Amino acid sequence: MPNSDYPFVFECTTCDQETTVTREDALGLYPDPESTNAARVVLEQRGWMRGTSEDMLFCPACAGGQPSSPIDQPRDSAPIKPME
Repeated sequence: MPNSDYPFVFECTTCDQETTVTREDALGLYPDPESTNAARVVLEQRGWMRGTSEDMLFCPACAGGQPSSPIDQPRDSAPIKPME
């Protein structure tokens, strides 16, 4: 996300709940808010989980019943993309 345009809005695949990640959020949890890992770290700290498919993302309320993995686990596919 070099030169990223914060904020990023992410949406739960199941219930459409949204969470917004701002540069300040990322800076508070990750030393470089422009890093490709910064938004992932914020999402994980908030309890959001990735599903079995790369484009699936679950809020904390929905993550419990879904097969999911922590946001920051390495994957072979592209990173989670924020909503546009």
